Amino acid sequence: DLSNVDTAKVADALSKSKVLTSNLNSILGWLVKQIDMEGFTLEIPEDTVWDYDQINSLLSAVKVVFTMYLNATNEDNEFDVNVFINELCSLSDEDIDIILSNDLIAKTFISLLYDMANSEDGMLKDVIIINIAKDDYDTWLGKDGNPGELSAILHSIKLIIKDVDFNDEDSMINVVMDNLTMLTNNIELDGEDDQVGMVLSSIILVDTLEYYLKDLSEGEDAILVYPEGIELRDNGNVPGELRKVITALKLLLEKVEINFEDN
Repeated sequence: DLSNVDTAKVADALSKSKVLTSNLNSILGWLVKQIDMEGFTLEIPEDTVWDYDQINSLLSAVKVVFTMYLNATNEDNEFDVNVFINELCSLSDEDIDIILSNDLIAKTFISLLYDMANSEDGMLKDVIIINIAKDDYDTWLGKDGNPGELSAILHSIKLIIKDVDFNDEDSMINVVMDNLTMLTNNIELDGEDDQVGMVLSSIILVDTLEYYLKDLSEGEDAILVYPEGIELRDNGNVPGELRKVITALKLLLEKVEINFEDN
């Protein structure tokens, strides 16, 4: 059970053996195959230098993912995406940092999220909207010391879709709306205690919220008007339209119980 492995000790032992480090690509390839999860692959460059830091970083990240996979797999070895998404939403900041610290695992997560959202039968198709190219790693992973979209989405998605049951589409909107009312909202603190700002820092979540707003404004059953030319994102300390909408919804839903399934 990889979830109980002391990765530091294993990395230390592996890094001291030239035979093992010379064969780590195939060993890790076998290990990843044990995580029988659609979309989870690991492409390891042949010129990878396997020193202690690289091995420990990779094993630590694989351990996080493997533990999530085990928790989402029942006794009959059936994978439950609903449990997996809840595991994703339960990742600690430390676990997220572990995933982000290793490019191989980070790129695997990017591929996994992208395929879930964009494949025709993807588990997150039309649930989250990803317009970023899968291989746009400057955007996904960040550059010049700035965090990228993967960091933004992993830290913020749990604020929006925690406790969502993806097997019950009718209840999803109510749970998301309840989660919105729980977000802290303080633009003046430059991100400190500003969960709304954390959500709006994610390109994916802003694009997703825009998609839902536009969807509610189209067709015969439209329930709102989506004005053209509005600025969704904040501009410094000037709130954008999404923050204004979330702020208003928070105030409304804290006072009035609305069942969005009926609307």
